[in-house]
This record gives sequence, C-alpha cells and structure tokens, in this order.
Amino acid sequence: MNKSKEIFILVLSVGFAAMLGLFASSLIFKKGGSTRVEVVQPIVADFDFADKPYFYEGALNPTLDIVIQQNNNDSILGDL
Repeated sequence: MNKSKEIFILVLSVGFAAMLGLFASSLIFKKGGSTRVEVVQPIVADFDFADKPYFYEGALNPTLDIVIQQNNNDSILGDL
C-alpha cells in the first residue's frame, strides 16, 4: 500500500468515528431536558447556639493556652 492510500483510510476512519460519536452522543444526551433541583439556603457567618446545655458562655476555650504554673527558671537543665 502506498502512503496516499494509508492517509485516505486514516482520514476516512477518523471521519467515520467522529460521525458515530456525534450520533451516539445525540442519543444519550437529549436536547431540551429539564431537571428539578432543591433550592438550598445560603451559608451565613452567624451561628445560632440554640442548644444551651451544650453551648454556654462559661465553657473553657480549647484554643487558648492554659498555664498551670509559672516557670521562672531560665536554665535548660533546671536545678540539679
């Protein structure tokens, strides 16, 4: 087979595959379809602490450092 026949067969097969793909996609994806979706409420920065037994003002804040005892010793080894 010469080179021009190979190129012709390649172009013909690529064109056939493209047409077959367009036909298959038109069967799978119908035009004019509609879908119903649920409308959700937007996210806001405010948080309502509705359950007061679990969320109260006197709770410890776990993000703060807790100092149990002041350490004034600057020595790495301490008192040996």
